Amino acid sequence: MRQVLRVLGFAAALSPWAGLPAVAQEGHPMSGIWVGDWGVGDAARSRVVLVLDWKGSQLSGVINPGEAAVPVKTAQVDPSDWSLHLEAEATDGGGTVQWVLDGKLDDLGTYNRSLTGRWSVDGRAGTFSITRQ
Repeated sequence: MRQVLRVLGFAAALSPWAGLPAVAQEGHPMSGIWVGDWGVGDAARSRVVLVLDWKGSQLSGVINPGEAAVPVKTAQVDPSDWSLHLEAEATDGGGTVQWVLDGKLDDLGTYNRSLTGRWSVDGRAGTFSITRQ
């Protein structure tokens, strides 16, 4: 009987918090799925998806996951200003295509933060704007 009363007392003590939603930590500010576009000008924009994952002390990822995925080769984050530098390589018809991204994280305090900056693919330079989903 005492054990039943103890369990009921414990359940009664926790009941005010039972209806509150659980709040999870979202991890490193750069981790997540980022969707947006890049291009040389306003007229010629291409959709891009960037998947980033913070593992311990390193950032890894992939550009446009799927059959034509481009794995991130180098990723550097500067937490003093939340700037990001990514390098990636892909093969295209036997040749190697170089990808370089230099951007800065905006809206750090929000879930749907954004990254904007310069994007270069095989020497064609432009800008990018992506938002974490």
